[in-house]
Amino acid sequence: MLFRSFAGYIKVKPQVQIDHIQTESASLAAFGANAESLLIADNVNALVKRYGYARALGRDCADAIRADLAVALDEIGATAVVSAGLQEPRVSYFKKNDTGLFALVECFVPADNGKVVLLELVVTTDGSSTHITLEDLSSAA
Repeated sequence: MLFRSFAGYIKVKPQVQIDHIQTESASLAAFGANAESLLIADNVNALVKRYGYARALGRDCADAIRADLAVALDEIGATAVVSAGLQEPRVSYFKKNDTGLFALVECFVPADNGKVVLLELVVTTDGSSTHITLEDLSSAA
C-alpha cells in the first residue's frame, strides 16, 4: 500500500487491518496503549509483528525501531522508556483527503528522566480496507 505519511509517500505493508467500528477514538487509543506497552516491555518483535514500522525505510523493522528509539532517547538525555507517568494516547482525525490518511494516534511514552518519546500510529484507508501502522518514534519537544 502506498500512502502519504509525514515523511512523504512511502510503500508500507499494512500490518493490522481494522474494522470500521475500531476507528472510534476509544478503540484507536487502545491500540496506542498496546503499542506503548510493547515498547516499554522491549517486546520489539511483537510490536513489529502487530504494527510494522513505516519509517523503517528499507531497514529491518525491529532494528529500525531499536535504532530510532535509541536516537530519540539520546536526544532527550534518557536511557529507557518506563511505565510510570503513562498518559492516555491522543487520537485525532484527518480531514477527508485523497492520501489515504484517516487518523493519527499519538502516544507520549515516559522516559526514565521524566521526558517523553513520541510513538505515532497512523490509520490509513484505501476506501475498502483500513489499517493501523506504527509510523514513527521520535523525541517529543
